[in-house]
Amino acid sequence: MDLIREYSTDITIHAPAIRVWETITRADLVRQYLNGVDVESSWKVGESITYKHPWEGKIHEDKGEIVAIEPEKLLKFKYLPVLGELEDTPENYQEMTFELTAISPELTTVRIAQTNIRDDFFGTRAPEIWGEVLRSIKEVSERQ
Repeated sequence: MDLIREYSTDITIHAPAIRVWETITRADLVRQYLNGVDVESSWKVGESITYKHPWEGKIHEDKGEIVAIEPEKLLKFKYLPVLGELEDTPENYQEMTFELTAISPELTTVRIAQTNIRDDFFGTRAPEIWGEVLRSIKEVSERQ
């Protein structure tokens, strides 16, 4: 299988942008759509963002920094995924973008983009991983 270096996908959700934004940024809702992953952030540009997740019996920590944020519209951060076992150097940081577009008061499109994918884990599984994440964001947002 070829390695993917950049990937993006989107989904339309039957919920207002504020509800989708809360799903993406509220720790209790992140835990729901990311299967128990804990997120910590002040949600300010230049501040840290950390995802702590269980994997093979250990708690792993992906660390990063918020690059851009516009509530209900955009969240962009760079981060170093630990599962790829990459060295902590600037060139190994990937960039994630969550872009929300309100189509109507009750309909929102979410686009996820991942760039600078440098590890085999995401490089071979990005479509599977992000498709599942978007379906989970949709499910959590629509049932709130």
